[in-house]
Amino acid sequence: MTENQKNPSEYGYKGDEQITVNARFFKIAWNIVHAQLEEETKLYYPEKYKFVDKETGKDIKKVTKANQHKAVEIVDVEATVNSKPRLYRTEKGQALLKVNNEFAQIHFKNVQDGIAKHHSELEPNQKEQDN
Repeated sequence: MTENQKNPSEYGYKGDEQITVNARFFKIAWNIVHAQLEEETKLYYPEKYKFVDKETGKDIKKVTKANQHKAVEIVDVEATVNSKPRLYRTEKGQALLKVNNEFAQIHFKNVQDGIAKHHSELEPNQKEQDN
């Protein structure tokens, strides 16, 4: 580095500064965040269990002291297959969700302020890049 050049690694931000980027960079960054968020977000189906009698294989509706010695817990396949999925995110996914929300808020403000244009006003190749 020359004498009058500043080392960028020695500088940072307080947090409230306004930083301007062009729309191309904004779209690329948001698309990357969104794609990574999808990777870190999954649907899982919870496994359901039931108790059956060890000897007869019949369902035990309620395990009591009297029948607990006969009861064995097994996967309830029918209930598991028919269970509703639950959405889970990794820790990284939670952070990406926050970043994605920031991008969405910026985009919403840009729509309201007339900065973002309706797809009908964009060139065909720009429409493809937005999706």
